[in-house]
Amino acid sequence: LTITKSVQPIIWYDNIFTKDEYKGALKNALLLFTDELNFPIYFHCALGRDRTGTLAFILLGLCGCDQATLYKEYMLTYFSVRGNTDGAGAGALLYNIDSLYYGFKLYKDKTMSLTENIEAYLLDIGLTTDNIQSIKKNLLE
Repeated sequence: LTITKSVQPIIWYDNIFTKDEYKGALKNALLLFTDELNFPIYFHCALGRDRTGTLAFILLGLCGCDQATLYKEYMLTYFSVRGNTDGAGAGALLYNIDSLYYGFKLYKDKTMSLTENIEAYLLDIGLTTDNIQSIKKNLLE
């Protein structure tokens, strides 16, 4: 097994819908998931919560997970060793996940599914339809 380290700094949920540098950083991180040779992939951030949670939310939402699963997975990070060392508290985590969920749910068209809106966002930040299909294939098969 060959291990390759790839540092892809991403910025958490805050401003991923408005700032180009945030979108570009997220795009670069997501492109790692398009190549099956990169798997398994271990991703993390300083606390293992916000940036990690943002990326996990997008990947899980892209794969069709429901709102309850997305919230549960994000909120579980609160219990990690470093999950609340900044004193943010569960209320801040709920605010963060709400921002992600509703930001994506209403991104392009509120009549579209969450997955469809995430796909629209990914296309808007520069991923291709083939990239998106590769990510889904790599995560679901």
